[in-house]
Amino acid sequence: DGREVPVRAGSAASSRASTAGSQTSEKIGQLNSSLNAFDIDTVVEHIREVLQDEKQQLLDDITFLQECLEGEHEFQCAQLSQSGA
Repeated sequence: DGREVPVRAGSAASSRASTAGSQTSEKIGQLNSSLNAFDIDTVVEHIREVLQDEKQQLLDDITFLQECLEGEHEFQCAQLSQSGA
C-alpha cells in the first residue's frame, strides 16, 4: 500500500534487540575476573546497572511498538471509513 515501515531513530529496533542481549552478556562476562568475596559489592552494582540499562531499553521498545500499533490501528480505521463512505 506504499506505506513505509516505522523505524526507530538511529537503528532498527530488531537489530538493536538482537545486539542488546549479546552486549549484556559481554558486560557481565567481563566481571569473571572480579568474582571473589572481596569485590562482590562492585560486581553486584555493575550487574545492577547493566540490568537497569537493559530494562530501560526494553521499556523504550515497548513504547515504540505501542505507538506503531496505535498508528496502524488509526490507519486501518481511516481506510475502512474511506472505503465505506
